Order: sequence, then structure tokens, then C-alpha cells
Amino acid sequence: MRKNKWIALLISVLTLTGCKAVTETFEKGAFHTQDFSENYYTNIPERYLTSNYEETVYEISDRININQPLDNAFDNAIRNDLVNQNLSLEEAIKLYGSAETKAIKKEDFRNEIEYMEAIFNSLSSAQNDKASWINYAANNNLVKGKYSKAIQESFKRGIFSKLTDGIIKCDGTGPKVRMQISEQGMGQTFEHELISYNRFVLSARGGTSVDYGSYGKARVTKAKVKINISFFIEKSTTNSASKHTVTFIVPEMHSDNEAILFTSIISFDLREVLGAETLKRVNGLMISYELLEHEFLKPGGVLDTSLNEEFALMLYEVMLPYSSWR
Repeated sequence: MRKNKWIALLISVLTLTGCKAVTETFEKGAFHTQDFSENYYTNIPERYLTSNYEETVYEISDRININQPLDNAFDNAIRNDLVNQNLSLEEAIKLYGSAETKAIKKEDFRNEIEYMEAIFNSLSSAQNDKASWINYAANNNLVKGKYSKAIQESFKRGIFSKLTDGIIKCDGTGPKVRMQISEQGMGQTFEHELISYNRFVLSARGGTSVDYGSYGKARVTKAKVKINISFFIEKSTTNSASKHTVTFIVPEMHSDNEAILFTSIISFDLREVLGAETLKRVNGLMISYELLEHEFLKPGGVLDTSLNEEFALMLYEVMLPYSSWR
């Protein structure tokens, strides 16, 4: 079965021939204190909360992939980049190949398909840490990806730059590298319009203000969360204002886990879900969520109203690999 999967991809490709600083403009110290309740980022452009946009909702829970930072990104990202001609085989080997991958020589195989099968098997190997999601984010974030200087610069500014710098996990500096949101969510207007797109990637985890020790309870490290991502297109002379919302359930979102690598990386094929034309001219985004279940705060899906502690969604990264903007 695995070999058949690789053969299909091979034929397709053959026929196609410590936390770094971000540039912020918000008040120094804002949104990264040690007080949980003071760290929420709640800004949403007012127009996004009106009924001026004609909304279409897409439920895609069965079409998302969920990974962790150290997982191999070949099957759920790199392979698609190759198929869609966004990445050449040579680039894939250079960016994501291990020493073993780079040691594979074409002349050692009877034909090109066998050679490429060996390359793909090596790239997708669980032992190949060069193809991790951490490395994928380093190469495909909105600041360092294959974008013009103007596009890159636009994503370096403002608090949204927390989500465009390639840091997809907690790295020990706590609130400084994440955006903490309530269920109402956050919104962002971009300086440029989205023209073409492929996959969408969101890195996030849950967090709470619960002191489990004081309750004599074991730490709850998973939560069931429904996430909504809305894309906004403004009114023009030819089109009315529109809002396209993808919604999905993450059954076991990592939460309150002290291991810094336990972040949930959610990805899906945006072009396949919505079509290649639907999001043309998008220049705004809104992310919100609903806590569906948490063993301590919302056991069995029923909120414990006797508790004052809070649950929040911690956003780390938003990626639109190989998208184009104007």
C-alpha cells in the first residue's frame, strides 16, 4: 500500500518536470505578563462583527490533519508542495533531507522512479528530523517564505507578527511567543490581498489558570475545542462583502502540558476545501473557538460554574505556505 502511494506521487512529480525577537508596535510589556487574565488579545476590527458580510460556513473536521512539532511533515505538507510544483525535488532534498537522504545517488538505481521512491522514503522517515514541522515552519512562515520584501515586511509589524515568525511551539519564554485569546477570538486586517493559496496551517494549544495542586487534582493535558477561522473579502464594484468560515473540532488539543513540544499543529488543504478562486482578494482573518470539553473546567461538556479559573487558546503560528499576495 505504501509503495503504491509513493508510485502515484512519483509519476505525478515526473510528469511535472530560545525565542527570537519579533517586531512589535504595541506597548512594551503588553500581553505577556505573568497574570493569566491580563494576557488576552481581544482586538477585532469592528466591521468584522457586523452583518455586512455574507457568510458561508464550511465544516471540515474530517479533512484536517493534526501533528506535533517534531512529527515528520512530509505526508501532510512537503509531499503536497512537490505535487503542486511549489517545491522542486532538489529543493526538498536541500531543505528537508537528512545526511542519509543527501547520500542517495541516482546512478545507484535502475531508473528515476526507483531513485525518487528512495528519496521520498528517506524524507518521510520518522528518523529524519530535518523534515520536522519545526523546520517546515522555519522555511514557510509569512516573514521568511518565498514572498516579496513588501509582503514579508508587512507581516513583521504589529502583534500579529507573533503568529508569522515561524515559532510553532512554546520555547520557555511563555506569553512572549504566543497570542492568548478568549472564545470571542481575535481579528486582523492585512496590508495586502491574498491572490492564491494552498494549505493552511495553525499551531496552537490550550492553557488554563488552574492550580491543579491546590485542588489535589492531576493536571489536565487535553481539551476538546471547536475552532473557527474566518476569511474576509471587502466589498468592491463587482462583488459584495463576503466572509468564508472554516470550522473544525480538535478532539484532543494539547493543554497545560509542561513539555514545550506538546503543541497541536492543524493543517488542511485550503484550496481543496474552498476552491482556488473563493478566497481571492481576502485581506482579513478572524480566529475564534469554543471550549467543548475539559475534564476539570467543563467535564462531559458541562461548564462547572462554581469555578473561577479560565481556559484560553494559545496561538503560536498561522501559515499559508506558497500563497501569493498583492
